[in-house]
Amino acid sequence: AQAILAQAFCSVPVSACGGFFVPLASRAYTMASEAFVDPEQYTSIVQQGEVFRKQQKWTKPLLIVFVAALAGVAVLVAQGHDWKAQAVRVRGHPEFSSKDATPANPPGEDAAATNPADEKDLSTAPEWTAMHPDPAVLKWLNVSEVKPGGTTCGFLTAPLGTMGVHVDSYPDVKVYFCIKFAKTQPAPKGTIFSHCGGPGGLSGCGVDYGSLAGDDYNHIGIDQRGLGRSLPTFATPNCTIPGFPALLDDEDERETRRKLQKTKARAHACFNDPSFQLPAKNNKSGRDYFNFLQFSGTDEVAEDLDRFRKAIGARKLSLHGVSYGTAIVMTYATKFRDHVDKFVLNSPMPPTLSMFDIAWGAAQGNQLQYDDFADACDAAGAACPL
Repeated sequence: AQAILAQAFCSVPVSACGGFFVPLASRAYTMASEAFVDPEQYTSIVQQGEVFRKQQKWTKPLLIVFVAALAGVAVLVAQGHDWKAQAVRVRGHPEFSSKDATPANPPGEDAAATNPADEKDLSTAPEWTAMHPDPAVLKWLNVSEVKPGGTTCGFLTAPLGTMGVHVDSYPDVKVYFCIKFAKTQPAPKGTIFSHCGGPGGLSGCGVDYGSLAGDDYNHIGIDQRGLGRSLPTFATPNCTIPGFPALLDDEDERETRRKLQKTKARAHACFNDPSFQLPAKNNKSGRDYFNFLQFSGTDEVAEDLDRFRKAIGARKLSLHGVSYGTAIVMTYATKFRDHVDKFVLNSPMPPTLSMFDIAWGAAQGNQLQYDDFADACDAAGAACPL
């Protein structure tokens, strides 16, 4: 359909033509679709297009001028063009005066280099690194280990959420990161983030896994929200099931119901735990709260990881995920694709957002494993110890 449209109705690329002639493009696509069903209509479509093109000889020049103008505007916007300053420097403009005119630069001298304000901005712009991160966001604890080849940990300060409507209300949380610095700084191959899976894998395991990549990387790991040393923590009495055996007879309906009832009660108590009710900033009424558990999922791990990237001044991160860690890595790569260098998935999870699908798949896998084991035991006969 695009090929017929281009040949019959337009002398410029389809994307440009369609933008100017939406009704025509729509009609052409419809006719083109019919032509594929009835090839005899193809000739009439082309003939109609030739007539239209001859009648509209101004189309191509107009489009060329229009596209060129857009390109010029885009360049000026990208360069941060000062439109008002440009306006007042046009002779005859009511706001123009000779003192507003900007003198030409001497031959061979760059305009940016002669602007003291620009020089000041460049000279004072901080350049954060893994060893010297943005202190407003990330602070290393054991400063004596902040050296090539050293290992230390620290807290990242992060807003609870990212939704714009609440951006001024979110309280801060503390996310624990650990790092093993490359033996050469800055790290020749950049920084690699590793996650061992779980959920439940902690920063130490991430650093150890990252070390497999060699000494030319900074290796980082995370205690994701709620785990390890990060604050708030999931380790509260209301989030446990005291006095219930870890193993139960899953063929005993009464016992199974008791376990499910206790699990439900535990979930309610955990969700309503006071330590998870975080007051909003500027909370004038004293009744505005966010529940931490609603902001402690995989998506938030990816957001925290990108905050870490910015805090150390890294343009990109390499990623290594194992099991559930692949869900974190895939989420980060989806949200921040331009900031991914190398990318390793070890035992990847299915890319699904449905907990039901994940649980159902896990149950099917367990059942298949048991069936295979039972079949092997039957085949072995008396040799099977069970």
